[in-house]
Amino acid sequence: MTQESYAVPAKAAGLVSANGNSGVLNFPPKEMVILLNITASAGTLPTLDILIEEYDPVSNTYFVIDTIPQQTGVVKIRRTIVTPAIFGGNVRASWTIGGSAGPSNLGN
Repeated sequence: MTQESYAVPAKAAGLVSANGNSGVLNFPPKEMVILLNITASAGTLPTLDILIEEYDPVSNTYFVIDTIPQQTGVVKIRRTIVTPAIFGGNVRASWTIGGSAGPSNLGN
């Protein structure tokens, strides 16, 4: 039995200063490895919340399958998630930026 591996960037390197999402990643992973590298943050009390969501085509809805703990500064994280693939495995990452005075995070 062979195991297939995919490398799909959910977000290109650069400045993130607004809420957003990766869009559907279009592959049914059984296991996801998430690499998060925040190299700088700015603003007053900047925060970054990340959800991993799976898409249900019947209800046209995203369901949260995992969350990454809130980040408040420079960090490198590697996180492995075993996905349930209930709805076919179409997943995305979505993020929310919080804080004031122009909150932003820079990563690669």
